[in-house]
Amino acid sequence: MQEEIEEIKRAESENEKREELGDLLFVVSHLGNFLGINPEIALQEACDKFARRFDKLEKILEDKKIKERDLETLDRIWNQVKNEE
Repeated sequence: MQEEIEEIKRAESENEKREELGDLLFVVSHLGNFLGINPEIALQEACDKFARRFDKLEKILEDKKIKERDLETLDRIWNQVKNEE
């Protein structure tokens, strides 16, 4: 896995980066299988968790748009949401 990460870092063109990312995803998928974890289910659960946290972040911001907030504030709120789970 580390080898694939290093290859992504060295990739220059968008095509190279996309190819190397695909290779990394393939390796991670096989790791899941090796551990007896269905990678598709794990990914779906991660996406669901992200969506749930993002919804909470938006509620904390109320009517303020995310684009209007600085990254430090968004990061602080994101960590708050994560810690509440």
